[in-house]
Amino acid sequence: MDNARQTAYKIWISNLLTGTYTHSAGEWEPNYIQFEDKKISRVNLIGHVVDKFVKAEPTSATLLIDDGTEKIPLRAWKEESSVLAGFEIGELILVIAKVRDFNNRIYLTPEIITKLDNPLWAKLRNLELKKLFGE
Repeated sequence: MDNARQTAYKIWISNLLTGTYTHSAGEWEPNYIQFEDKKISRVNLIGHVVDKFVKAEPTSATLLIDDGTEKIPLRAWKEESSVLAGFEIGELILVIAKVRDFNNRIYLTPEIITKLDNPLWAKLRNLELKKLFGE
């Protein structure tokens, strides 16, 4: 078993959502999205919070994140849901998250999430992704 942490890939949300989700057979192997030659189980995204849903009793919370190409839900449950509750619609965030699916819908579970105060971070990420994947 390899204990190395999986790479958190920088990718467009639209590319993530058009990739093929695979449930790994091995107990220690992560599920992943196949995109080009990469097996993506973790992502590093920058996007704006465009919607927010937090249950009154903090049992779950969802933020909808938009990077300009597509939107994807960021979901947390139980104790972790309070972390998402602290973010507001319109804020620019950076998130390191695991890729998951439920009923053939892709979503992310956050590992690290932080607010970015400078909008130039989004511009920089766009330039990085255009260099990697084209327009």
